[in-house]
Amino acid sequence: MAWVALDRFVANHERSRSVGHATCARLSALRDRIREEVFREAWNDGLNSFVQYYGGQTIDASLLLLPAVGFISASDPKMASTTGRIERELSEGGLVRRTQSTHGGPHEGAFLACACWLADCLHLQGRHAEARAQFERVLSTANDLGLLAEEYNVPGRHLSGNFPQALTHLAVVNTALRLGGPAIAQGAI
Repeated sequence: MAWVALDRFVANHERSRSVGHATCARLSALRDRIREEVFREAWNDGLNSFVQYYGGQTIDASLLLLPAVGFISASDPKMASTTGRIERELSEGGLVRRTQSTHGGPHEGAFLACACWLADCLHLQGRHAEARAQFERVLSTANDLGLLAEEYNVPGRHLSGNFPQALTHLAVVNTALRLGGPAIAQGAI
């Protein structure tokens, strides 16, 4: 996400003063224009949700990362509505698919990192018990060694996709840190 790169660059260089003020001001203005554009073009009033791409009609569970990167507060009405839509439309057996199947055939399994991102959003919205239950559902899919795959096949009740999956394990660690409380959550990436 271009917004994240600009936001982090500006924050880092404003503190360190390693680039000129004019450069930081220009990049800060660009970051703000990107944010405004995303709010204008990636928000769908009919769905009352952010969507997968500008002008789109579909949602994508990766939108759950918007609060994690600081783009929008999880409790902002637009993000809360997006989170609710993802829960309703992409949840399968308490886990979360990344997108809806559009080709009419079998869809991908539940994307385990997305289920962690949902737990993060629920926690940030103050829905702590739901967040913990969501996180525990993810943990319950691990194999006997505690390893997780990219996806979980809910009807077949088995791990699927890339195994083991680093992204899933990173999401689990970050969610555990976030749910562990403020002293621990500061270490989350």
